[in-house]
Amino acid sequence: AEELMQFVRQLGPRSPHLSSEQFLKPFFRHLALPGLSIRELDDDVARFSKLVFLDVSRNGLTSIDNLPPNLKYLKAYNNPITQISCKASPSLCFLGIGFSRLAAEGLEQATRRFKNLLSLDVSFSQLASLQEVVLPLGPLQRLRHLCLGGNPVSLLPFYRVQVLRWLPQLHVLDGVAAGDEEQADAQLLVAWGTPLRPRPARVRIAIQFQRLGGARALLESVAEAIVAAKRAAAAAAGEEAAEDQAAAAEQQQDAILEACAGGALRLRAELPDGAWAETAEVPL
Repeated sequence: AEELMQFVRQLGPRSPHLSSEQFLKPFFRHLALPGLSIRELDDDVARFSKLVFLDVSRNGLTSIDNLPPNLKYLKAYNNPITQISCKASPSLCFLGIGFSRLAAEGLEQATRRFKNLLSLDVSFSQLASLQEVVLPLGPLQRLRHLCLGGNPVSLLPFYRVQVLRWLPQLHVLDGVAAGDEEQADAQLLVAWGTPLRPRPARVRIAIQFQRLGGARALLESVAEAIVAAKRAAAAAAGEEAAEDQAAAAEQQQDAILEACAGGALRLRAELPDGAWAETAEVPL
């Protein structure tokens, strides 16, 4: 800013240079553009030749196609980013791309372009297996801070020890420093020669209800239709009750109990990948 003000004083506030993008953009060092509905970073960002910090969080970016040539810190949180196709940027040391749709392919693209990263935040993205994380990050020997929390991979058994075993260069994982005990456990895995197992093609999921609330509202319309069909069939067969009291008692009967007594409830749900999961039976 001080450098720009010197030019303003020398050239005068009415100088046409002060309204020229080509003249002004090299003066920027820090640029924050969050929440502005930006959908792409075009090649015009290369004119910010001295920019070191860029924040484009909470926009509509689906890919990172261009970056300033000397950028060091990039924040791109809360964007539906799936791929990174910009030119290699050896100057970038921090990449914050959490709360995105980044999966294995996108992470691999990032590691090929940003080989000098010191800190990487891909929390709450779509990284599902240990292999998808450690294979692309292994060559980044300068990487010290890594955030993976909120990804499916962070739910794996012994997740922290496994990551530290395959990425020994890390000092901090998910905001927590790697302790001496964790480092020792990771070294044990190294000594045992634990292989890096590929992600299984199929996983069986069992769903069991602990408590079912609102079942009456869920079953009422179905049960009434079943009972009405049963009564219509009985009437057609000449099995209607002869006495008015019996008919009245039948009208008072709980349709849900009549239709569902002795049965079981089983629900099916569609998962995000299009597969269907079915619950265990719940006696009614």
